[in-house]
Amino acid sequence: MIVLHQLIYSQQKRCACIGCFDGIHIGHREIISKAIEYSKENDCLSMVYTFSPFKEATLLMTEDQKISQLEELGVDQYYCRNFTPEFAGMAPEDFVKYLKDANISCVVVGQDFTFGKGGMATSQDLEAMCRAEGMEAIVVPLVTRDGSKVSSTVIRDAMSRGDIQTAKDLMGGSYGK
Repeated sequence: MIVLHQLIYSQQKRCACIGCFDGIHIGHREIISKAIEYSKENDCLSMVYTFSPFKEATLLMTEDQKISQLEELGVDQYYCRNFTPEFAGMAPEDFVKYLKDANISCVVVGQDFTFGKGGMATSQDLEAMCRAEGMEAIVVPLVTRDGSKVSSTVIRDAMSRGDIQTAKDLMGGSYGK
């Protein structure tokens, strides 16, 4: 897997799954697997596109653990974007054009993905904007366990209660690796 330090144009098309990915739990794995599947079917590179900084206490994995897990899953490229105030203020349409300019032809996100200034755009908006730019967007339905959405927040709550087994189950067995 190649760790990118900046996002520049690639000769080969990319399929990027985009999100916080502060740990690679089973919901994240579903999104990542869709990007890898699309990439294999469409002869392009799979990419995980995530953001920093995160408060260290909220991370479910270190950066090295995350990169190792992504490599094991078969991701081709990893890019962690510095989440600056300027970037946070980007209009949703400009973000989609920025992705297109980097030769990202497909974007994979979770159903609850939001983006653009103040999180003003939704995954449904992303689908429409990608279509307008000649790109594809895949929105992955929420992954649930016992009727609840799998999320990093649920995992952190389980850990704070000392329920390591639930945390481990939701992480796909990767908690503490």
